[in-house]
Amino acid sequence: MSVGDPVRLQQILVNLVGNAIKFTSQGGAVSISVREHEESADVVTLHFEVLDTGIGIAANKCDLIFRAFSQADGSITRQFGGGTGLGLTISARLVEMMEGRIWVESLVGLVARFTLLQGSAGP
Repeated sequence: MSVGDPVRLQQILVNLVGNAIKFTSQGGAVSISVREHEESADVVTLHFEVLDTGIGIAANKCDLIFRAFSQADGSITRQFGGGTGLGLTISARLVEMMEGRIWVESLVGLVARFTLLQGSAGP
């Protein structure tokens, strides 16, 4: 059974939302949603989604952004503010340790959608 740690889930979501805000221009939008994905006798799997209308990520870079010290495009990072390239790596590792899943879908210049599936102990 996988159980999500609320403190770690908060850390992951703060990172995803922070990135969405950083890479979304004024006038753009960032949304966060959570819903029940699946429920069994003792586990509820939650579906978290962070969606932004920012710069997007090229399809061939979507897996790269979860690797340590990797960023989709160094020039964009310089334009929007630097970082170490560890936030998404740490988030992905935390999700993995909690036996969840995280992935990104994106269209360059239009949208990025980060999705997180995470189980938690039921009542």
